[in-house]
Amino acid sequence: MMKFVLAIVACAASIYSPCQHICQGQTATGTESKAPITAVVMDEGRAVAVVGSQSGLKVRSLPELKLLQDLPTNLLSIHDVAISPDGKRLAAVGGNPGDSGSVELYEWPSGEKIKHASPHEDVIYGVAWSPDSTSFATASADKSVQIFDLDCQNRGTLLGHSRAVMAVDYLPNELGLLSAGVDTSIRYWDWKELQQNPQPVRTLINHTKEVFALGIRQRSLDTIPVAASISQDRTVRFWQPTIGRMMRFVRLESVPLDFCWLSDGSQLAVACQDGRVQYVVADTAQVVQTIDALDGIAYCIAADSNNALLVGGADGQLLYLSPRE
Repeated sequence: MMKFVLAIVACAASIYSPCQHICQGQTATGTESKAPITAVVMDEGRAVAVVGSQSGLKVRSLPELKLLQDLPTNLLSIHDVAISPDGKRLAAVGGNPGDSGSVELYEWPSGEKIKHASPHEDVIYGVAWSPDSTSFATASADKSVQIFDLDCQNRGTLLGHSRAVMAVDYLPNELGLLSAGVDTSIRYWDWKELQQNPQPVRTLINHTKEVFALGIRQRSLDTIPVAASISQDRTVRFWQPTIGRMMRFVRLESVPLDFCWLSDGSQLAVACQDGRVQYVVADTAQVVQTIDALDGIAYCIAADSNNALLVGGADGQLLYLSPRE
């Protein structure tokens, strides 16, 4: 991200074109940075967002997207950022491809960096916090998932993927972890089974190309956890991973690169390679709305509890979408 912000506000009457705040960063000399935005997370309680790119780690106001703070970082590339459920820690991950994968932990919201570690042998693509905020898991191109405590001490390494791991997430109620990656598989790791046999309990192989992202629906009404995943095969798939069931899927016109669940768990907001955001209903796998979001690739997306969206993409573009009416 860049030093100065040019905010353009465009509001339309139709609910299919919600209010937008478009942020294009500039360097100190006034030259636009072309570093793509690759990671975003929103902290709605403090009305800020954390934005990651090769230009660094920035804190910006919401919805204005004004630069508030540059966080200290040694990461050459930033692939994911996540705030712990208790709101006290921020994790950022990335690294050098083929060399090392690094994680940095910050006190939040102060932004003070408290830990830097390089535990992986290749770049880290994803990070997820445990529901109780006492640990986090990382997904790496070195084919492993690692689990760490708040001191960045390794508490477990999961091996089983044959190629780079792109995403990881915690299941509720201490049921375990999900991971997914370039080998096209989604793997379910059960905590109880891991103590006896460190192998995935289930391997789901319905995707035909690499899996970019996955996420668990955080809804207490689910008696069996529901997850979603997106892939280079252009599909969005819905799962009950603990029982090995693929529920339904939809194939999009453009490759989906990231997604987030809306707060009630009824829909996904999916960021696509063509710069669009598509809303997909979980119970039917139907696309119900498409928004022309960015001019170029949309790499990352995040939602808050009011279902406002933040979309990051090519050429330093950052877009805030107000909640739909």
